Amino acid sequence: MKKLLFLFCFVLLKVSYSQELLPVNYDTTVTNSQVLIHGNAFHLSSAIENGLTRKFLFGGVITEDIKQKSFDNHSIYDRIGGGYRLGLEFRSSNQILEKHPNLSWMINVSSEAHIAGEYSQDLFGLMFFGNEKYAGTEASLSNSTGSFVDYLSIGGGIHNKKTKSFISLNVILPRSFYDGSIHRGTFTTSEQGDQLDLMLQGNLEISNSPAYFQGLGGAVNFDYNLPFGKAENNDFHGVFRISGRNLGAYKLHNVDRYEIDTDQSFSGFTFDDLNEFFDDEKEPSTTIGDTLGIENSTSSPWKLIPGFIQAGKIVERNRSTQLQSFFGIRMYTNFLYRPLIYAGVDYKPFEKYSFGTQATFGGYGLFRLGLYANYSAEKINIGIGTEDLLGLAFEGQYGQSAVVRLMWNL
Repeated sequence: MKKLLFLFCFVLLKVSYSQELLPVNYDTTVTNSQVLIHGNAFHLSSAIENGLTRKFLFGGVITEDIKQKSFDNHSIYDRIGGGYRLGLEFRSSNQILEKHPNLSWMINVSSEAHIAGEYSQDLFGLMFFGNEKYAGTEASLSNSTGSFVDYLSIGGGIHNKKTKSFISLNVILPRSFYDGSIHRGTFTTSEQGDQLDLMLQGNLEISNSPAYFQGLGGAVNFDYNLPFGKAENNDFHGVFRISGRNLGAYKLHNVDRYEIDTDQSFSGFTFDDLNEFFDDEKEPSTTIGDTLGIENSTSSPWKLIPGFIQAGKIVERNRSTQLQSFFGIRMYTNFLYRPLIYAGVDYKPFEKYSFGTQATFGGYGLFRLGLYANYSAEKINIGIGTEDLLGLAFEGQYGQSAVVRLMWNL
């Protein structure tokens, strides 16, 4: 593994398919115990087209035309993000407090990952076209950053069988972690290609514990459902939900930290030589490391979990009208994610079936259009959808999304 550019390559290229905007069929009916399985995955960029990302996800040849189309979409700085969430919940129907008959216990487990990055157009160009594209010119690498974390969440708490509000405390077990930044950086290649001028100040952190779980932390999940507008002759009423997922932090056991601060001209080695310094399978070249001013240290830092908060009006299962609106806003707990606003319409033509569409704007990209279908019966509820309908169909779009939810009343 070549660690020098690994983080930024991973951020730009190896994104997995996590959001959960699939509308909730809110129901205040007190039921028996429930099992909930949910899975969601997404990747989204402000500039990189699906024609490029699909080649990395599913294989294929990346042509010069594919690379050029994505390069032309870039502004000075662009964002990319992605992730997945696969979870299982069990909500008991057993009463736990005599004075509160609707309160019961729940347990939950999920496997999750999140990746986020912001980078300069020139960094993208160097990675995909090489330094020949910048012969005789200066490429800016400054203010580029990226992170990736993969973790397991296990916990439990209490839920209200009627209002469906809940709170859950969770143990966070990270499995891998990468984080890197280029604070200041420029790269210049002579027109003949025989000299490189590099100014670089940045750092890279990689978890490196011999244990399977790279650290330990804690987080809270919650839903709070609040009915509104129930007054007589008020046509605008419904349920407002505030949700939080993975709001917390974790401490890593052992992290390798590489720091570089250099401003020099080089003519004695190439990028391949530079990558060899970070190759786990080769002996490091101390000469190159000393020349570049790379310093290595270890630490056990605390990190925030990429959790999110979402607030908005949700869909009610037993409402008599065929059309319902839903809308809201979402924020992740990282500074790269822009506030995401969403709004949509749910249509229920039959008792057990509903369909809907929604539009979103923000996050790691711009505008997206989603579509979903939902089936509800006495014992089971199944929902499937996408937040990026155009992204599923067209290579010229900037992301893909899939959301699935299964609820079983025991």
